[in-house]
Amino acid sequence: MIGLQDKRAQNNYNMLTSLKASLSTEIQETLDSEWTSYTTNGTGIASLYLLALIAHAEPGTHATVALVRTDLTNLDMKMLELESDIDKFNQYVRQQKRKLIQRQE
Repeated sequence: MIGLQDKRAQNNYNMLTSLKASLSTEIQETLDSEWTSYTTNGTGIASLYLLALIAHAEPGTHATVALVRTDLTNLDMKMLELESDIDKFNQYVRQQKRKLIQRQE
């Protein structure tokens, strides 16, 4: 399939394009940063992209909000876990903030 110009390659391309078009910019950027998890030889594989997308899906329960709030109260521990990497820490905080905003909190 990879590198071939056949019906399977066309289907893969169409599915990948449709998946990407259905996502918010935030989710697209998140998945774009993880491109190695769904590409082979530089070609995006739609089924792997879908798996990566599912891995980022979270149920919107009250327990999820409580967990995010707890995570935000333990930022000092997260900084230690990330070995004081400011970029990763800021990315983590932005991600937690997005989770709250998505749940209208």
